[in-house]
Amino acid sequence: MLIGLGFADSNTSARTPTKAANVTIDKNVPIYHYDWQEKLHLSPEQLEVFRKILRNYRLQNRFIQADYTHLFVLNRNLFDHNTYDFEYYKNQALKIEKHRIEVERDFFQKIHAILSPKQREIFARNIEEWSIRR
Repeated sequence: MLIGLGFADSNTSARTPTKAANVTIDKNVPIYHYDWQEKLHLSPEQLEVFRKILRNYRLQNRFIQADYTHLFVLNRNLFDHNTYDFEYYKNQALKIEKHRIEVERDFFQKIHAILSPKQREIFARNIEEWSIRR
């Protein structure tokens, strides 16, 4: 259940894609489902840093979601055995959850550091939208 950080734009002629870690990021589309640059009144410098932070966060989310998928399969496989190894399952689940919390913490710390107090107030109104869904 990846959070909705999708990119959408009907103006395809104005796009300038760039490559980063085998992922194409379109720099001319809104950062989120609405334009954070406009809502937060980001400077060009803030916007560039915000995009880099968001790109990394989105990539980390993909790995976390894949881990949750593997955990589901692991649980099903463990259940098929004569005995259920709850400790093994719990340890794997806790590793994933710890990683999820660390990624989320890093994201919020980095965003917090680049925003002004007024921008933080605006961002905080929608902070639940940024939490990684399990």
